[in-house]
Amino acid sequence: MIIFKTIFKKMSNFVAVICTSILCNVLLADTVFANEANAQFVVGEVMVKFNEATEPNQLVFRANQSNPANLEILTPVASLLSDKTGIPLTVKQLLSGAWLLLTIDADKLTRWSVKQLQKRNSISDIQLTASESPAIGAIELKNMDVSFQPDSLEYKTIKAKHAGTADDNFAKLIRELSNTLNLPLQGKADQRGHLILQIDAKNMTIELSNRLQSLTELIASVQLNYVATGMQKNAVDGLQ
Repeated sequence: MIIFKTIFKKMSNFVAVICTSILCNVLLADTVFANEANAQFVVGEVMVKFNEATEPNQLVFRANQSNPANLEILTPVASLLSDKTGIPLTVKQLLSGAWLLLTIDADKLTRWSVKQLQKRNSISDIQLTASESPAIGAIELKNMDVSFQPDSLEYKTIKAKHAGTADDNFAKLIRELSNTLNLPLQGKADQRGHLILQIDAKNMTIELSNRLQSLTELIASVQLNYVATGMQKNAVDGLQ
């Protein structure tokens, strides 16, 4: 009788383990699906891990020898990645496992964008204004209030867009300016005939991740920063 009880207990434990494993797999699948569907990452931040034999990885090792980590040692790494991606970056934090957390330098990116756009002859002026609905994340990008010459095709396109009589020329203009900066842009027309341009911070973060992933000679892995958003969600859930 004791033998049967022991066998029954072991079988019960085995079944419990199997059921728990199945439940975990289902929950994990739902979690992954939710992350992909909602894409809740920190806008403006990416995490990178370098190949072991590279100089950036050696600098990460050196920076990690002090407590707290000496981020100034990593300034050349940020400069190198800025040059290679075309997006100005700064080092925000050194994470465990030799992961480096990078942030897009919003001010430098905006100033560079304005300088590039001013090379266009039809543009008469560009003013920076605060964003009406800034993206929730690590960076806040200002709007670029762009004025075109009154006799230019761009000005006529913007006026037509605001009047509701535009064809696809307005979308073509946004794509053209995006290609000029090699950055994703959003734009709207206002009543003055000005174009209100803003860098699409969320898509730019994804684009940055893609550009970093292409640097296989330097970088072993790149991740969007889902960690911080997950921690924020857990904190909010804990208060409810």
